[in-house]
Amino acid sequence: MPSRKRKVDAHFAMKLKEFRKERGLTQQEVADALGVFKSTISKWELCQREASLSTIKAICKIYGVEPGYFVNFDYNEEEKGEGNCD
Repeated sequence: MPSRKRKVDAHFAMKLKEFRKERGLTQQEVADALGVFKSTISKWELCQREASLSTIKAICKIYGVEPGYFVNFDYNEEEKGEGNCD
C-alpha cells in the first residue's frame, strides 16, 4: 500500500498535468514561467520528483488557484486505481 506522501505526490502530478493541458500550455511554457527546466515539469508530472512548497505556491500564483487544488485528494483513490505513482 502506498504511503500518504506518495498519494499526495501522485495527486499533485495528475492535477499539474491536467491543469496544464486544460489551459493549452506546453511543459516548456510552464517551465519558462517558473524558471525551471522542461525536464523538471516532466518529472513532476510523472511523479519522479517532488516540487517544493515554494514552487507549489509559484504554480498556484501562475494559475490563479489555491494550493488546495494540488494537494487535496481522496484517500479512496487507491481503490479506484488512481493517484498511485507505484
